[in-house]
Amino acid sequence: MSYSIERPVQLGLCCMNVTLKKQKPPVYAARRIIVRMIDKLGIEELKRRILQNLDDLYKMLQWNESKGIRVFRLSSEMFQHKNNKRVQDYTYDFAIPMLQKIGAYARENGHRLTFHPGQFNNLGSNRECVIQQTLLDLEYHADVLDLMGMGSDSVMVIHGGGTYGDKPGTMKRWIANYNKLPDKIKRRLVLENCEKCYSIRDCLKMSFKCGVPVVLDTHHFECYKKLHPDEAFKPPEVYIPFVLNTWSNKGIKPKFHVSEQGSGKLGHHSDYINILPTYLLEIPTKYGVHIDIMIEAKMKELSIQKLYEKYPECNCLKENEYYISRDIMNRLVDSIEQASVTTPTETTPTETTPTETTQTVCDIQNADGLTYLSTITNNSVDLILTDPPYITSTETGMGNLHKQIQSNKAQGIDYVKTEEEWESVKDKYIGKKDMNEETMKHNYMKYGSIYGSKYSVQTEYGEWDTSFSMEQLDTFIGEYYKKLRKGGTIILFFDIWKITPLKELLEKHNFKQIRFIEWIKTNPQPLNSKTNYLTNCREIALLGVKGGKPTFHSKYDRAIYEFPIQGGAKRIHPTQKPRLLFEELIKKHSNEGDVVLDTFLGSGTTAIACKNTNRIFKGCEISKEYYDKLMEIV
Repeated sequence: MSYSIERPVQLGLCCMNVTLKKQKPPVYAARRIIVRMIDKLGIEELKRRILQNLDDLYKMLQWNESKGIRVFRLSSEMFQHKNNKRVQDYTYDFAIPMLQKIGAYARENGHRLTFHPGQFNNLGSNRECVIQQTLLDLEYHADVLDLMGMGSDSVMVIHGGGTYGDKPGTMKRWIANYNKLPDKIKRRLVLENCEKCYSIRDCLKMSFKCGVPVVLDTHHFECYKKLHPDEAFKPPEVYIPFVLNTWSNKGIKPKFHVSEQGSGKLGHHSDYINILPTYLLEIPTKYGVHIDIMIEAKMKELSIQKLYEKYPECNCLKENEYYISRDIMNRLVDSIEQASVTTPTETTPTETTPTETTQTVCDIQNADGLTYLSTITNNSVDLILTDPPYITSTETGMGNLHKQIQSNKAQGIDYVKTEEEWESVKDKYIGKKDMNEETMKHNYMKYGSIYGSKYSVQTEYGEWDTSFSMEQLDTFIGEYYKKLRKGGTIILFFDIWKITPLKELLEKHNFKQIRFIEWIKTNPQPLNSKTNYLTNCREIALLGVKGGKPTFHSKYDRAIYEFPIQGGAKRIHPTQKPRLLFEELIKKHSNEGDVVLDTFLGSGTTAIACKNTNRIFKGCEISKEYYDKLMEIV
């Protein structure tokens, strides 16, 4: 008998099996009974139907196993009227043996069971009665999963609900109510984007505030775009790393929903699904993460079987294979690693057995930072020294002048004003400014200002800064934590006015011993002491440690460094840091031979500093322009 790990991409069935329901007698787990019949026949009739639902659920899971389907959404209708005040309350005692039997079968065969509680569950409601009913319903779903003994991957998916004419206010209420949830609900609850009210960006913003995992529904994504043409969106694949991060923060396997437009109104599901989005199928190879995709099609298992014909790699059924769940595999790996520690292989060193190292001294790639991080082994990095975009690009008069000057240079334009134009304005300046007339004339004609290029300051750094966000930084910091070894250090330079949010992100991802590092610029720009008031001459970095004892080669240390800004031909990036500064930081916070990582390499300063201090460098730069420049230097 051979063994197999779970498929990188698995497809999930929602609630019902068309084939089994057509049988005589039908097999389905959503038998209903109205209140009037309960009043007539008694609560025992309700319990009898619930047990029928559970018995059929067991049969459905057996059928799923025989067809290679190992992800299943449970029907919320299994326990009818659980929170209906018009019906006598009942406990789960009569159903516990069957729930335990179902849970044991699911765990033994690696089946993931989930819920999608109804749309009336609304944590953002402005009515307290709705919030209380939502809590009761979510508690019911969580109790069922707990009684089955299902792990953390068995989640409950809900939507954001209505907006009540004030989306920002409703989102705040949703977050506040989520934070108040009891742990047994919160640890299973996840949030899905919808087609009308809450986009994937809205859901990610809410997750950023409270940590709830986010389900990306691909069809809802497209519907929302059509219903909100005034909102601009990037392609869905751009949001994938941020969605994945919301799951990895909780240690839960990511889950996506896929459907296609049917013949009805916008949002209506089709009978079958013809194509699985490529950007979802690429996730395992691109990000090193296994995922589940719920197939929301009206023909249920028939649609999945049709997809298996097109995507056989998603079919969990394979003859003569035995399935090993992730939990079992993790235990096997742990036991193997433990064995290698407790029973080392004895070797007799000889003079003819050389010690070899195959580790790359410098690995630099032209790649997106998150993609590059997915190639780095967890717990393998000693120091992360990085300088992400500060999200500070602004349009100013000085910035516009800078852009104009650069444009003129590129086009070979020497003068932007004519002599006649100078003659028309010179009376405003001559004798009124403490400047030579010829100098004023030259500057005005060349730059359009009597001050020349003195007030030319770059304040817009390009798309690499404007397209970055705090949500993206949150994702990076979560990944950084995974890559650092215990006791590893992160040093992250950032905008001085956003240091508090940065500290909160580091704390969110469990970094300890957070400290300030200050770089004092000995030649701050612009150096116009007569006209500038309190020139900004410092930049701040925060340091954090991943538990344990950090590497630190110093005693009492003020963490204040004074170095000049890099100028001249060696300055290839607008936010370039001094090489000597980075060398000092690397020597203090790592050892020779340690691995240092930077995913925002820019000018290549970190790589050069590592080379000069005998460290192993790993890093990337997303811009091809800067990558080519830094490679010439490194």
